[in-house]
Amino acid sequence: MKNWNQVSRKIRRGSKRFAKHTPATGRKLPRNLPDMECIITHLGARGDGVAETEMTLDNRPQKLKLFIPAALPNERLRVKPISLYSEGVRADILELIEQSPYRKASSCDVFPACGGCQFQHMHIKAYQNWKEKALCGVLSKAGITPEQTRPTIWTGPRSRRRVTLSFRRIKDSFIIGFVGRASQFIQPVSSCTIMLPGLHETTLKLWEWGHHLPIGSAGQCQLNLLDSGVDVLLKPFEAFTHDTLSTIANETKKIKCQRLSVLNPGEDEPVLIYAEGEVRLRWGDLDLMPPSGAFLQASLIGESALQDAVSDCVADARNIADIFCGSGTLSAPLLNKGKTLIAADSASSVTHFQQAANKAGYGHEVTFLRRNLFDAPLRAEELVGIGCAIIDPPRSGASLQIREVIKAHTPSVAMISCNPHSFARDARQLLAAGYKCEWLRMIDQFHLTPHTELVARFAL
Repeated sequence: MKNWNQVSRKIRRGSKRFAKHTPATGRKLPRNLPDMECIITHLGARGDGVAETEMTLDNRPQKLKLFIPAALPNERLRVKPISLYSEGVRADILELIEQSPYRKASSCDVFPACGGCQFQHMHIKAYQNWKEKALCGVLSKAGITPEQTRPTIWTGPRSRRRVTLSFRRIKDSFIIGFVGRASQFIQPVSSCTIMLPGLHETTLKLWEWGHHLPIGSAGQCQLNLLDSGVDVLLKPFEAFTHDTLSTIANETKKIKCQRLSVLNPGEDEPVLIYAEGEVRLRWGDLDLMPPSGAFLQASLIGESALQDAVSDCVADARNIADIFCGSGTLSAPLLNKGKTLIAADSASSVTHFQQAANKAGYGHEVTFLRRNLFDAPLRAEELVGIGCAIIDPPRSGASLQIREVIKAHTPSVAMISCNPHSFARDARQLLAAGYKCEWLRMIDQFHLTPHTELVARFAL
């Protein structure tokens, strides 16, 4: 279709000026490979349309899978093969020959090149159905059948309070935005349908501010929306000099952010460049002063939903263990409910949680443990007397920690996960040990992406 070709060409032309510092992965295919027609059979785990084809590569015919961004099931397309990966071939749409009834016009002017979201082209109900079915498929394959599946929490547009963007300063411009998957180009976020308005406003102000960076500088920029304002952490690929830090400090007030810090390569702690007042984040009765770049839940709606779910999981248990506690997102709201708590995680996050708990007068109710929980999980003897364990690990899961929870016969477990596959692996351990999955709820923290957050309660 003519309209699709015009949009695609415009995006490709606009993106070539803003190459990222790191190269794309995958093997590029010869440009003279012929275009091909295909029919999309389903959506893959990353949201790409999937089709099967026969191609001649390296002088031999092969049956391969095509992965096509912004495609929908049952669509017939003309596509251009772009690159070869171990899973198959990535291809770009040249023409929509027969399109899905669930396709809609994108509300973003850099979709699908931008990597911020993947489903701008899909009707919202179809997107929600696909996401729920994808999770059900993972759980079913693993033999996990919750006694109750609670309604999904949908965060919706303009809900993200935490984003990591890429930036680059070139001769006549400064560009900041998302980098597309399997791409080396930064797409400018002149408009964005996923960020909270306050976060997007600060991003736009960074465009002019970035002209004060040295030409050729590049890196990442993490923005967190705190209760007190926007917190900005710059992570350049090459260290900023003292003169550069002084220059940007003088210009940062124009951004109207609450704090800006720089973490140079090889350094453990960021350098504070600018602050306007005291940074603040409130959970329950605790006022935290989070460090620059602190891990936060991706959306305020998702954070509130997880806190409510954890409170439900804990129920009447008095003694709680919050494992991978971070700065206390999930357990801090429990401290005004007569609970005692073990809070365990790496030193950097636990320190800020402890400071806030002491300041609020709850320090005597919490035992803070600082350790690498992957190498040294809480042992069964440390969990004696714990009524509920809250486990919110990174994407790789918490297999070793689950074993210790099982050894301790902890009566209930609140499992939070951003990876259904590692969740399924860990959940199978609990089920095999006699736990029941009483309920499970999906939380769509990352609107219009394939990423899934979930929380479940297990009990003996």
